[in-house]
Amino acid sequence: MYRFRRLYWREDRKEHVERRYTTEEVEEALFDDPFCVVRRGPRSDKNPDQFIYYAYGSTGSGERITVVLLDEGAGVALPVTARAMNFSERKYYEERRNQRHD
Repeated sequence: MYRFRRLYWREDRKEHVERRYTTEEVEEALFDDPFCVVRRGPRSDKNPDQFIYYAYGSTGSGERITVVLLDEGAGVALPVTARAMNFSERKYYEERRNQRHD
């Protein structure tokens, strides 16, 4: 599984994400949740050299969120948006969490 080591918070993306979550909550879900799952998605339409990633994790308060990221290379990701997990994402996350918890 691919893991990012740090996030690059571009100001416009930070403002967008902070409409729903704090940057701290996003970082908790990505770096503090031992069951965080990262899935590679399609290539970016704007920059085909970059892949989109979907990270599923829990904030410190236990909220399950999905964070959409762009791979900037060298373990760095640009958060694009964050939202509550939908049903299928929650199911996927819980299945992986239970597999890793056993």
